[in-house]
Amino acid sequence: MCVSKILHYSEHGCVSVCSECHQVQISFGTTVTTHAQQEFIEYCAFVKRMMKKYSFADNKYEKKVYIKTSVENLSLLYSAFDLENLDDLLSQSLLVLSAQTILEAENASKNN
Repeated sequence: MCVSKILHYSEHGCVSVCSECHQVQISFGTTVTTHAQQEFIEYCAFVKRMMKKYSFADNKYEKKVYIKTSVENLSLLYSAFDLENLDDLLSQSLLVLSAQTILEAENASKNN
């Protein structure tokens, strides 16, 4: 059974990680996705690239950023504003996850 720890929470969503299976769950808007930690890191980089690409959009509230997923018939639709908020949520979460990983490695080496 998963035991989740919140990495970061904002008005736009929440990112948590399971202390048992180490899966990362992203809740953003009305969407919830679950990723292995490496997939989460790759998704963070992808969102950052997309945010930079669309940061100069004429209307940053118009939902015109279409992202296909690996699930057939399921795509995500964001505005530049959404991408900014998602990037902030993911960046903060990635910092916390990185710090936790370092601390866990340090504690493991002390116990050995």
